[in-house]
Amino acid sequence: MFIASYARTMRNAQPKFVESDVVVRTMAQVRAERKARIEAYEAAALYAEQERVRRAKRRTEVIQKIERFLVHYKDDRAAMKVPIKEILQVICDFHGITVTRLMSRNRQRFMTKIRDEAIRAVADARPEMSLPELGRVFDGRDHTTILFSLKKTAKPGFDYRGNPLPVQPHREGIEP
Repeated sequence: MFIASYARTMRNAQPKFVESDVVVRTMAQVRAERKARIEAYEAAALYAEQERVRRAKRRTEVIQKIERFLVHYKDDRAAMKVPIKEILQVICDFHGITVTRLMSRNRQRFMTKIRDEAIRAVADARPEMSLPELGRVFDGRDHTTILFSLKKTAKPGFDYRGNPLPVQPHREGIEP
């Protein structure tokens, strides 16, 4: 039994230090592969930068479109309440999604960013609404979720509701 097992394993054995017939790579091939990897990395970095610029441009377009939409409501805001459904529909049409998908529990990054824009637009259009009321509009979300979203989308120098922050008086002799 031992001999049969030994013969079976040696039948498949290959001699050591024999070069494979598959590929023997030369230094020129190694350099070419390295150069191709570097070029691919640089192309990916360039694409990522272009994508970042494109997203920033698109975000400013969204904000401008929402502001253009809200212009005719800002004149008589006390008498007329801005319809929330219209604001949500404008944002969803711009991004190519449905209002149902916007209100869903989807936590993908692109969906949360669109939802944050919608929350900011509704909060700016309806400043009299409290955080729990905004949460109920957005499919029963908690008020802390709305607060977090408003803080993320706040402009520098403004609080989460869009009110300018008070300027701190500079005291003599104290360095910041």
